Amino acid sequence: MTSRVRGSAGADANAPQRQVHAARREFVIALIAAVVGAGLLFLAGSRGWVTLSVSRGRPLPDLRRTVSGSKAIPLIYALAVLGLAGVVALLATRQLGRRIVGLLLALVAVLGLIWLARDLGGISASRAESLLSDAGPVVGVPAHAHINADVHTLPAVLAVLGALLLALVGLAAAVRGGGWPAMGSRYDRPRQTPDRTARGVEREDAGDSVAARDDDVSGGAERATRPSAGADRRLWEALDRGEDPTAGEDSRPESG
Repeated sequence: MTSRVRGSAGADANAPQRQVHAARREFVIALIAAVVGAGLLFLAGSRGWVTLSVSRGRPLPDLRRTVSGSKAIPLIYALAVLGLAGVVALLATRQLGRRIVGLLLALVAVLGLIWLARDLGGISASRAESLLSDAGPVVGVPAHAHINADVHTLPAVLAVLGALLLALVGLAAAVRGGGWPAMGSRYDRPRQTPDRTARGVEREDAGDSVAARDDDVSGGAERATRPSAGADRRLWEALDRGEDPTAGEDSRPESG
């Protein structure tokens, strides 16, 4: 019965420490997910996003242009930079400030996710024409010619996944960010419970009493080994009378 009570008391004592470790683990996972999401957005922006082709008629060959993700959707790099800025903001803030940062990050990431996902269903003719003219000089293309736009699936999926990760991190920070540890909190002085404080005071009192006993013992030994002032005076008086102070009473000369 006693061991069971002790085990439950030890488990209750370790519960706050487990909660701290769990919150720190969540925080680290959220930061890693935000960095990965920003990296996916940067990767998608550097790859070819869409290939535009249009027939110019003979004898000219078909005109083909490949537009990168950063050119097709400039929002990609902006969202990636926002993700990295969100990581720094989550590290620098705590509690309410961290919740606000998470809410803003989630809102912007969701809007970016909607904007990026629309290209998975295809690009409109007006947008394809605009992208083709922005990609370089257009020569020999008939007016109102049909432009074929082939969206590359892999970069688009990577961008959507990156924005989704940022949105999830923002939602997690908005909901649970108040309990995550702040930057540098691992170096703070741990709070002492009343029981630990009382035990520390008892140890200090016990140490003071032991030190006092040691001082008394050492002082008594020093007083025992130190000759008294009266004995020194008697020795000098005996020497003045011409007596040997080390001799016994029988060896002293008789007076009279």
